[in-house]
Amino acid sequence: MAKSPIKVHYLSNGIPVVYEVLSHVRSVTFKVHVGVGTRHENEKNHGVAHFLEHMLFKGTEKRTPFDIANDIERHGGMFNAYTSKEETVFYTSSIDESLFTSIDVLSDMLQNSLMNDTDIKQEKNVVIEEIKGAYDNPEDIIWDYFIEELLAPNWVGKPTLGTKKSVSKLTKTQVLDFWKTNYTAENMTIVVVGNFDEVSLIKELEHKFASFNSSKKVSHTIQPTENIFSRTYERDITQSHIVLGNRICPFNHEDKFKLILLNNILGSGMSSRMFQNIREKYGFAYNVYSSMDFYSDHGLFYSYIGTDEKHIEASIDLVKKEIGTFLKGEISDQEIDDVKCQTKGTILLGLESNSRRADRLLRQFIGYEQFYTPEEQISMFESVSKSELVEIAEKYLQPDTFSATIIKSKNM
Repeated sequence: MAKSPIKVHYLSNGIPVVYEVLSHVRSVTFKVHVGVGTRHENEKNHGVAHFLEHMLFKGTEKRTPFDIANDIERHGGMFNAYTSKEETVFYTSSIDESLFTSIDVLSDMLQNSLMNDTDIKQEKNVVIEEIKGAYDNPEDIIWDYFIEELLAPNWVGKPTLGTKKSVSKLTKTQVLDFWKTNYTAENMTIVVVGNFDEVSLIKELEHKFASFNSSKKVSHTIQPTENIFSRTYERDITQSHIVLGNRICPFNHEDKFKLILLNNILGSGMSSRMFQNIREKYGFAYNVYSSMDFYSDHGLFYSYIGTDEKHIEASIDLVKKEIGTFLKGEISDQEIDDVKCQTKGTILLGLESNSRRADRLLRQFIGYEQFYTPEEQISMFESVSKSELVEIAEKYLQPDTFSATIIKSKNM
């Protein structure tokens, strides 16, 4: 058996470093994953995880906000971060000779950000503008409405950005406490993929990241819910927006691979049933798709349609009709062959990107604590039978368990 090119090293404080050397490229992707997000907040500090992400870009003793960005971008690199329901991730993509600059910048900002009062006040305004922008975009805000009601009363369902009210009330003490409590060695994972010398990499990471303190992880387990609803909001818009979905299995569940295949048949891509029927056959929508999100202890299935108000009911019926055919076993062998081939292509094409490779390693390490080769992943999909797809549809995609969120025009 060939030796795996994927390696894991633990720094002296316990931070795992997952890395893969690709000597044929001249680039490197560097990611720092912090296992903290919306689900780790509460009523008093809602939005603090995302706000803290913003504040970490606001300067250190060594660097101004401009320096933080310019130190990466002056070498042609790309630098960004995001916060989600249960993680915050900072990442860079750069040429190989700039990797240590990326390491220095991220370690500096994650440990030494100034957090001065003026910056906190100013950044609240920035985040509130971000919230206002999301609210003004019904295709964005509908997800907040849907997920919050579906997962209530669990805090993981709350909007990641927070609200204008909650962000405006955040205090410096709350931000600092959240930073100190959650940005610890136990909550961090580092992933590096690209062209680099692994001995030098580990030495540099030990120097820059070993000073992160250790602390006990705090569990925030989701509570079971059986929320089923149909909610309609009226806004000053011309197009109606529909999200239809329910809860499914978590990331590391064996059903995930079967659900991915079923979803790809239903609504992933131009050849999917939803696209071909709702858009191509009936012309009801421009944007139409289905997708899934998998988290540590739950998952979400959802379909989205942007359509005219007069087509809302017909569009929902068409989605449920297609899912109903799955329950009847009406899935052709050709569809199954096609979707397996599609999934294989997605996996193999992902190997062409350092960033997608890094994300793949991160998800496998956090979700499974082991790594699967692309060939092993492809085999997992190819081994799924038609009867198993029907069983999965019966288990997770019963139309009477679906909830719906609709945003339509208040002037029509």
